[in-house]
Amino acid sequence: RIRANWRPFWRLAARRPASSSTGILTRHHLPALAAAVLKDGRISSIGAVGVDPKNLPRVVRALEVMELTGRPLSELWRRNPEPPYRVLYLAVDHPRETLRGRIASRAGSMFPAMVAEVRRLVPAELSGDEPAFRCLGYAEALACARGELKEADGLRKMIDATNAYARRQLTWFRRQTPTLWLAPAQARRDAVRLVRESA
Repeated sequence: RIRANWRPFWRLAARRPASSSTGILTRHHLPALAAAVLKDGRISSIGAVGVDPKNLPRVVRALEVMELTGRPLSELWRRNPEPPYRVLYLAVDHPRETLRGRIASRAGSMFPAMVAEVRRLVPAELSGDEPAFRCLGYAEALACARGELKEADGLRKMIDATNAYARRQLTWFRRQTPTLWLAPAQARRDAVRLVRESA
């Protein structure tokens, strides 16, 4: 759900920009946020926090980490390059058609409530520019709430976007991790066995 009270990083700022009076941080606040951090003197550039300076949610998270630890994320990553535990990647290898059907069913059950939620929040509490509106389905719900899309078209776009995201997830897991893919019919049994064998 959209969080109207998303807590931004303003501890280092001498004052908030006037446009942040609602407590909601958007990409328009990044220059002021960066200036406040640079003025603090602990880093030489916004890029020094160790994340893409154009990715506002990650910049905010990185700055909060630095406020709490006194160190940028990049330094913490260098000090702890590997996790202190073993990872067992398990995934259920559903047929693509099954995944598409489940995605369509899930989106169909969620989308009307998402549109209603956005209508309640925008513009009463939110502007529609917040990062949460880049989440799957919320851009389409916002367009429907503003009368730019019919709900049926918005739902179809949400389903298409979710299918594309699922394909990217599958590609990532297959290429970036040593995932063990389990047949759906015996996934639970195989998962228990593999976890016990890896202990």
